[in-house]
Amino acid sequence: MNPPSEKTSKSSSRTARWLLLVATLLVTACYLVPRAHSGWIPHDEGLLAHMAERVLEGEVPHRDFDDMYSGGLTYLHAGAMKTLGRKLSSMRWVLLVASLVGVACWYGIASHFAPPWAAMLASLLCLSWSTPNYFASLPSWYILVLASLTTWLLLQYHRHRQSRWLLAAGFCCGLSLMIKIVGLYMVAAALLSLLAVSFQPDPDEKPKQVTGMERLVSVGPASLLCLLVILLVRSHLGLGTLLLFVLPSVALAVVLVQIQSRGRTRLGQAIRPGLVFSVGLLAPLLAWTGCYLAAGALGDLVHGIFVLPRLRLDSVTSSLPPPWVLLWGLPPIVLLGLGLRKATPRHARRLELLAALSALPLLLTCLGALGNTGADARPLADKLLDSIYQPLFLACYFLPLLVVVSGILVVKYRPETRADDAKLFIVLGPVALMTLIQYPYSTGIYFCYYAPLLILGVLAVVRSQAAGWQRSWIGIGLLALLFAVSMLNFSSPRSLGVRSQSIARQGPLSARADLAVNLQDLEDYGSLIELLERETSPGETIYAAPDCPEVYFLANRRNPTRTMYDIFDTRNDRERLILEMLEKQEVRAVVVNMRAEFSRPLSGGFLAELERIFPQRTRIGIVHRGPVSPPTARFRVYWR
Repeated sequence: MNPPSEKTSKSSSRTARWLLLVATLLVTACYLVPRAHSGWIPHDEGLLAHMAERVLEGEVPHRDFDDMYSGGLTYLHAGAMKTLGRKLSSMRWVLLVASLVGVACWYGIASHFAPPWAAMLASLLCLSWSTPNYFASLPSWYILVLASLTTWLLLQYHRHRQSRWLLAAGFCCGLSLMIKIVGLYMVAAALLSLLAVSFQPDPDEKPKQVTGMERLVSVGPASLLCLLVILLVRSHLGLGTLLLFVLPSVALAVVLVQIQSRGRTRLGQAIRPGLVFSVGLLAPLLAWTGCYLAAGALGDLVHGIFVLPRLRLDSVTSSLPPPWVLLWGLPPIVLLGLGLRKATPRHARRLELLAALSALPLLLTCLGALGNTGADARPLADKLLDSIYQPLFLACYFLPLLVVVSGILVVKYRPETRADDAKLFIVLGPVALMTLIQYPYSTGIYFCYYAPLLILGVLAVVRSQAAGWQRSWIGIGLLALLFAVSMLNFSSPRSLGVRSQSIARQGPLSARADLAVNLQDLEDYGSLIELLERETSPGETIYAAPDCPEVYFLANRRNPTRTMYDIFDTRNDRERLILEMLEKQEVRAVVVNMRAEFSRPLSGGFLAELERIFPQRTRIGIVHRGPVSPPTARFRVYWR
């Protein structure tokens, strides 16, 4: 019997890859479809829906209202609502399609470093740490998907060296900038990756000494990158900020310089790919700015993209976890170190013992937390799960720096495979730079906006190491997958990274809010919508503040201002101007949110004026701010 030919073997391998990809996408679709109608954070869903509806009414983002992002996603949501109906789930079907694209990208990236079965597991792990944790069509999910797609396209360019891959990569980066300005982070990663690819030597070319002038080709852009990152985070500079945002960029710069020292420096070959990438990048951006120029709103676009985000960086912040949580991450850190070189049989047992002992801080923390629940009457299993939740979630929080540093050592210790250095750099670029998407609001869900890129970075480094301890990493990956599915995916996104909090949901809330929501929201918003529908007419102007754009969409009422979140309304004497606007436009109903998440509450003097102007008033919902503070109303409604 003749052995199978090489061509037949390659065809079978290609078929297996496609079959596993199809299976992965089917699992993804089945897992995500039920989430299209379940769960919400009211102000997030309301913001997205209200902006999309204003576009459907003929308004232009930034010119007629303050779009919180670049504006491209608002048009996408408006298109979805025009096609599928003016309801919240319409936006979520767009996110479902984007999630499938993201999973396909993660599978493709992983396939460059691992066999198809491992790529399938890696992509499902990426999925479990991403959109299922908060299935709202927010821009950061699309930034993640486009960054992943750009990374895959750059890997394809590295393999095939065809310009079409660069054009597509640039186009994806342009689309990401149209969605949110943080797409700049991926643009920087892509340009540095093209520089690393240009340093790759020919297979038969011997390395030569890099001169001082040639060194500027890598040191110049790398130094500029580090400087820009420091300038970005300077107002919140601290040890945690250095570990999570600054030092990964510094380590990435070292990798770039190291790749150049092992390869060649031909600036001409770096310029042409950069120009092709830039053509793809500028194509959507020029069309976008051209539309605003034609509408006479180019200045409004610039203000909305560059000024409002600065206000958000200064006003909406969240503290980082303390750096000592690195102790909880010792197992992956130790494994990254042990994988650099193959151990002799004599030392293998000692290294295995070291790897096992690295889990002691994590274990002792969990046992300590379990011991502090003596008065808790819940079952032991529930208390055990609570004790391990936060340590497991935060174990990899500061891992990006260690992954990129491991990349430095991989490049250093494998002189015989210089051609793969640029491929590794393409994956490490997003690991180092896209972590900035968590700045300055570093809550648990913002880690999930980035986590898939970190997972793929770990995979690329481990598969590039001499002795990757791959069985141990498979175990860690399966544990992370089990943890995400059992304790993250069905929990409240507000408590993500702090504790697992399951919420009973019922619904839909209304025809427009066709989602199952928590029981308190179902009662509060149901009563609020009923009142507004009784006292005002569809399409009538009302005023709702602060930070409750969802009221306008749910009640199908118009917003008389350009403001979504009141923290961005920086006008002097703002409350007096609002009162004048209420009288001038003869607004008949006002909703005051007493539980604003970002903006300051309205002043007592403003509320007193509302009571004078509007003879009818009521309170809806109850808010318990703490065990000592008395309960207050969630909404105050005034009408006439």
